[in-house]
Amino acid sequence: SSTEDASRLNQKLISELTQARKFRVLDREYMSEFLGEQELLNSGDVPMEESLRLGQRLGADFLVVGTISQFKVDEKEKEVLGTMRTQREATINFDFRVIELATQEVRWSNTFNERFDHRRLRELIPRKAQEDQFQFREALLNHAVHATATELLDVIFPIKVVSVEAGEIYLNQGGIRVKQGEVFDVFTAGRKVVDPDTGLKIRLDGPQVATVKITRVMP
Repeated sequence: SSTEDASRLNQKLISELTQARKFRVLDREYMSEFLGEQELLNSGDVPMEESLRLGQRLGADFLVVGTISQFKVDEKEKEVLGTMRTQREATINFDFRVIELATQEVRWSNTFNERFDHRRLRELIPRKAQEDQFQFREALLNHAVHATATELLDVIFPIKVVSVEAGEIYLNQGGIRVKQGEVFDVFTAGRKVVDPDTGLKIRLDGPQVATVKITRVMP
């Protein structure tokens, strides 16, 4: 069901963000135990103002909210070299936002929207997982969550230029976040504007000032 898909996506995202070792993640189960508001939190329909209030009471820095609008897998039988084979196509669509609680600023808002044809699915999902419907959906969710978690990390902990010395540019992150040969655009800090509909602040990038190529990665 859509509720189960949303719950699994939520737990997978928690795991991805926790493994980044940048912060502690407070999920709804922890919040319900702490605040004694199990019924409200489990309803999955928490008003934005209430979510902000709960996050602030817990001392959280950021709130991640989102909604799955579509997660569909289509199957059809097709004859290939005299053998009937099942071919699948899939669509995943969900919206998400990152809100900084101290300033109520929307740090990022985006939509994950991807349609997979059967060729893309064969490349993406191990053959063993393709044989089981549950494992198949789990593999798709893993893909979507990994892409989303990477995007959120780039927003909350963006890679920054810390030093420019003798023509070399040093960044504040290495390890698994960057790879040798990658190319990055560099922007100024930008400015903030207010969303007239919600009253929340939105950060805008400043102008692009450089393009850099990674030549060496340290832990």
